[in-house]
Amino acid sequence: RSTLFPYTTLFRSASKEYWDLIRRIPNYQGGYIWDFIDQGLRGKSKITGKPIWTYGGDYGRFPASDNNFNCNGVINPDREPNPHAYEIQYYYQNIWATLVDAKAGKVEIYNENFFRPLDYAKLSYDIVVDGKKIAEAQDASLPVIAPQKKATIEIAAIKNAFTNEEYKGKEILVNFEFKQNTNDPLLKVGTVIAHQQFELTPYTFPTVEVITAQPVADKKAKTTPAGVTLDDRAVFAVLSANGVKVTFNKRTGYVAYIDVDGTPMMTDDAELIPDFWRACTDNDFGAGMQNRLAAWQHPRLERKGFNIKQDGANYVVTADYNIQAVEANVKLTYTMTPAGQLVVKQELTTNPEAKNMPQLLRFGMQMQMPKEFSQIEYYGKGPHENYIDRNNSQNLGVWKQTVAEQFWGYVRPQETGTKTQVRYWNITNKSGKGLRFEGVEPLEMQALNYTEDDLQPARNKAQWHSGDLIERPFTDLHIAARSMGVGCVNSWGAWPRQEYQMPYKDYTYTYIISPVR
Repeated sequence: RSTLFPYTTLFRSASKEYWDLIRRIPNYQGGYIWDFIDQGLRGKSKITGKPIWTYGGDYGRFPASDNNFNCNGVINPDREPNPHAYEIQYYYQNIWATLVDAKAGKVEIYNENFFRPLDYAKLSYDIVVDGKKIAEAQDASLPVIAPQKKATIEIAAIKNAFTNEEYKGKEILVNFEFKQNTNDPLLKVGTVIAHQQFELTPYTFPTVEVITAQPVADKKAKTTPAGVTLDDRAVFAVLSANGVKVTFNKRTGYVAYIDVDGTPMMTDDAELIPDFWRACTDNDFGAGMQNRLAAWQHPRLERKGFNIKQDGANYVVTADYNIQAVEANVKLTYTMTPAGQLVVKQELTTNPEAKNMPQLLRFGMQMQMPKEFSQIEYYGKGPHENYIDRNNSQNLGVWKQTVAEQFWGYVRPQETGTKTQVRYWNITNKSGKGLRFEGVEPLEMQALNYTEDDLQPARNKAQWHSGDLIERPFTDLHIAARSMGVGCVNSWGAWPRQEYQMPYKDYTYTYIISPVR
């Protein structure tokens, strides 16, 4: 055991920084994964009757156990990979590509094996523009590369995509897959043994200025474009445009309802509210974050102001709040446009003189939609759940999933289902009607049939099982700028690395809600 690099668990965590060290420092040692497999036994929930994995504390009245500490593995007890297994798999791969010159389509291939020449793999690739595939090649031959050596190949399709004026201003991605071309004892022909993604040109995010620009009158028709209308009542206010109605609760200042063509997009008993918390993971519990950061879990926001004003064809609503427990203020600004789009800006202002204030676990907002809104199409990292310190193995792409598929049943329920680097997120019913969420910068999105309190029902780590959970009759949706990483050192006290934390400071972000028809 190294005193410089102690043992580590990779439960719910990333391995990037360890492998950066391994690949940079030849004599590096340390940083071990335990456990490889969750040590749980098959059982049945006393609450729901569903299958569960039992663990320490589930047997006997006074068990000598460390609860689910032996369920911090990469693989489930039934040998199904946990989501973090894909991150480990990615960094274990022995074939690596480097985009040397995109304009010339030059790619360098590195055989990281120490003894085996690269004669057992073929290359497949896709070129994707704003989420749409424009070119591909399957099972292209590679040069035989000696161990620890590199070779450069040229791919004309990369050069063509990079220089094509038609794709200017669009995000161009190249996806590489290296596949087994021989039958080995454990790997069959066609098995993907390595993969990488490269961004040739960045994504162009929408801007507030473009979304909120005033409509131009048609001089020939001599008409004035329709604007947003306001129905201002004593306890609520309704903004309407293009078949979209947004209702504000004037007492709380929050959006209480969004209706598109008469169809409710929100449940009756929930509002679009600020969100500073995600369910704690086992790593978080090991570091005591459920108690140390508890002031952000359900903070009381005291409304200090609410204002509605017209801005040309748009309407702007502002609501101001104070969070006394953490000496902070929140300002929410909503701009509704004639297209029926709602631009939402959330600003958190903290006290620079405050001492020993807790960090946040998430900065965003949340709402609940009727359960019929169960279909997701998003452009972001996927297909598996991913977090800021555990998303390198996941590719940017357009993914179609259901809300039910977002939940991963860890042995003990906890934070799950988040997707990072989201460009847009459509959540609809089976008829294709719903809402679209876009950020002016990448978003983190989460949609589950469980709430944060379902995934973390208490601050003591009790005998919880994913099979104990009862699905809610709604879709719990979180729209976030950022959440704290899930940890990458150990599960008995260490915090995520500093760059993945969320210190007490000012935060702001903006996103757009649009109707999907």
